[in-house]
Amino acid sequence: FAATGGKGGLFANAFFIENAGRWFIWNDQGELILARLTPAKFDEIGRVKLLETAENTRGRDVLWCHPAFAGKNLFVHNGRQLIAVSLARNGSGPTESK
Repeated sequence: FAATGGKGGLFANAFFIENAGRWFIWNDQGELILARLTPAKFDEIGRVKLLETAENTRGRDVLWCHPAFAGKNLFVHNGRQLIAVSLARNGSGPTESK
């Protein structure tokens, strides 16, 4: 529930991508979450809203796109915008370019 934005509804969607023992989670609310997952718990490291939702289905605002990774970058879109976000560690966290 925490990984999908905490919003109730008939459904929610999130993509889980494992990297070096941590997980990138891209949810249908346009949020990128970094977490550690174990059978016992969901340990959220950080969360950032990257894009606004652009569709409404069954009364719920959503963003449905599979994330793409290349090099140290994340590429996501909402049907109106396509953004590239650097995931490289540079001391100041992820950076975004449009």
